[in-house]
Amino acid sequence: MNLESLASLSEAEAYARFDLPRVLETYGAGERKPGAKDTVRVSEGDLHVEGDLLLDWDLSLGRATGLVVTGDLSVSGSILNTSGNGGPFLLVLGSLSAGNLVAGGAEIRVMRGARVAGLVLGHYNDGHLRIDGETVAALLVNDDHSMNVTTRSPYWNGHDLPIGFPLRDHLHAEVPVETRDDGLAAPYDEVSSELLIERLVAGKPVLRAAADPRPRKSYAEWTAHVSSAGAILAYVPEALVDEALCRAAISSWPPALQYVPDRLRTEALCDLALEAGPDAFPYVPPELRTRSRCEAAVARDGRYLADVPEALRTPELCRTAVLADEHTYAIEAVPREHLTDELLLLAVTHNSSNLRYVPEDRLTVALCVASVKDSPWALRDVPEALREEVRVAAGLPEPATEPLRAAEGEELLRRIAKTSRIRLFLEILFGSLGRDGASPTVHSGLLGELERRPGLVLLLRVTSSLAALGVHAWLSVHAFQTVGLWGGLATLACFLLAEVFWVFRLFLTVGVTPLAVACGVSTVLYVAVDVATRKVATAWKERDPSLQR
Repeated sequence: MNLESLASLSEAEAYARFDLPRVLETYGAGERKPGAKDTVRVSEGDLHVEGDLLLDWDLSLGRATGLVVTGDLSVSGSILNTSGNGGPFLLVLGSLSAGNLVAGGAEIRVMRGARVAGLVLGHYNDGHLRIDGETVAALLVNDDHSMNVTTRSPYWNGHDLPIGFPLRDHLHAEVPVETRDDGLAAPYDEVSSELLIERLVAGKPVLRAAADPRPRKSYAEWTAHVSSAGAILAYVPEALVDEALCRAAISSWPPALQYVPDRLRTEALCDLALEAGPDAFPYVPPELRTRSRCEAAVARDGRYLADVPEALRTPELCRTAVLADEHTYAIEAVPREHLTDELLLLAVTHNSSNLRYVPEDRLTVALCVASVKDSPWALRDVPEALREEVRVAAGLPEPATEPLRAAEGEELLRRIAKTSRIRLFLEILFGSLGRDGASPTVHSGLLGELERRPGLVLLLRVTSSLAALGVHAWLSVHAFQTVGLWGGLATLACFLLAEVFWVFRLFLTVGVTPLAVACGVSTVLYVAVDVATRKVATAWKERDPSLQR
């Protein structure tokens, strides 16, 4: 039946009638509020669906927010929520029967058990599948999904290490199963949920059982699928592929042009794909890559200059490609005879990363300076022989890591010989607290000033770390005194782990941002832990007078 012909309630009416905040996490923990213009499809009594029930947006349910079945739901094909990012909810107040069930970003709730002839698959972690009562299926696969089911059927749960589960014994021989060995436990089987979904949508078997529990897909079902995900066109039987089906796939995903049979890859279909976006351009047949189509594709994304026939790569088109390029690919596809000084200068000023693709014999100091002025990081792409000249011409400071010259080294040795060790240490320490004006900085303002004072930053890090150690020790002792031995040991263990982490963050990383974040987070944590331990201690003393001191 046509699901869009079902009765509709406003989302607010369904919210109240079916107590959606209580039965669905979408409205409870998710705190979704009914939309003013949103509707919910409602089937009064039992509902039978021939073929597949598609739970992705704008498909079987149109623009409805969800589907409520007040009785039992039976689906001759599969319930498919292929998107991991969302979809209309499904609420079945009775029982469910289907060929397969794929749960993704939508929420699915069945109140009285489910019987699935084939596979129950939960993928990604945005949605939720909950089936009250028993779930009977040939195989259940949980790939990082929130699945709340009770079953005695074979169940592969990727949340836990599925050691020893013979996954490959349940899947079809054409489904690749990877054996993982992380070195932490025994090897275990793993399967790609994306591949399982592709095979289910394409009508290919996924289980080892000889019989596929679903009937063959009709032309209308294939149209609905490719309208949702154009890449599915690759799985449609060739006998069913026609121009209308190809148009539906291309409208959903322009690169689906690559799956259009040669007999149907006409100028009209190519233009339809290119109007939707330039990503389809590499799949336009060479004989149809006319000047106008090439210019339109390159103007929207310069990287497609590489797919333009060389005879059509004119100086004007190359200039257009360089200006439209965001990925630093276009300059590589420009014919050498069109690499004029003007175009090279335009390329490196438009995107400094293009400097690395300029032929070495065309690199000049002026070209490198233009790129470095746009981004000082481009200095690393300047040849070693030109780097110092370019740095001076661009007005960049000397590198902060320049090695000591011989005279400076000799002077340091003389100072060490004539100065007491404590005095020398203090001179070096306080001397490093001063401003190093020659060092380039990444940040501005206060952070930039701290970057120029590495000695001061080190002193701040040491001071804050010692303060953290003192507070950690005080809190651990406080925990021992208030909540007992085990509470004190747990607190001490947590703080020891924290010390290891912050030693790495504060002493082995560059920059002052980790220091600022560490100070702020540590302060909040210290206050929170202190308040929590005091409250716990007070509560325990009230319950057990023997703890009173």
